[in-house]
Amino acid sequence: MCRRHRPLPIATLRAALEALQTDAFRQACSTANSNAAELGKDADSLTGLSREVLLKSALDLYDGTACPVCDTPFEPYVFQDHLARKLAHFDDVSKRRTALEAELKPVLDRLHAAGTALKIMIDCASLLSPKIDASELAKFRTVLRGQYEQLQKLFPIEDTRAVLAAIHIVPDLEPTMAALDATIVAIPEPTAALERIYKEVEAGFASYYQKVRMTKALSPQGSCPRSASSAST
Repeated sequence: MCRRHRPLPIATLRAALEALQTDAFRQACSTANSNAAELGKDADSLTGLSREVLLKSALDLYDGTACPVCDTPFEPYVFQDHLARKLAHFDDVSKRRTALEAELKPVLDRLHAAGTALKIMIDCASLLSPKIDASELAKFRTVLRGQYEQLQKLFPIEDTRAVLAAIHIVPDLEPTMAALDATIVAIPEPTAALERIYKEVEAGFASYYQKVRMTKALSPQGSCPRSASSAST
């Protein structure tokens, strides 16, 4: 496919960076941030979700007199009600965490798309002639990678909220992208390159045959022609 009929990598990068700054994306990050804040209020429950299994086991092992974990005496209904409320709260926190992780999925996808587009252009910059300084692209890619990793692990919640609040901030990469764009556009089309090569070859042969004709014209009259055998060597 001709280059002018397919999207250039620089266009893909610009689109990926613009996607981080749209109003819809900002709103999605803001909503996720608010939900993360609410979830953060249950910090003890978040860090104690593994206790849910223990509580369920305690409920199964309860002998009707005392808690099987701490040996505290409990009336049957009191113990069951106590654990049921704790388990219900853990279940609610777990569902809210799952919902937040689902909200973060499209955010992660945008970050991944931008990071991938940056990597392609960073690699491309090193192959161009003249080479383009892509250090600013590399710096921002490092920032995006850090943001991506934080959203993936989710905790600490405060760090995730900080990422969501700043994720739409994109540095001015236009000077680097403009340099890349100009250099890429200057690369000749494959057909144009071949045409230039053909013309250079034709010019070379024309010059060669001109020199041959001039040599023959300046040869002494009556010189013996070369034998077929010598001409072939």
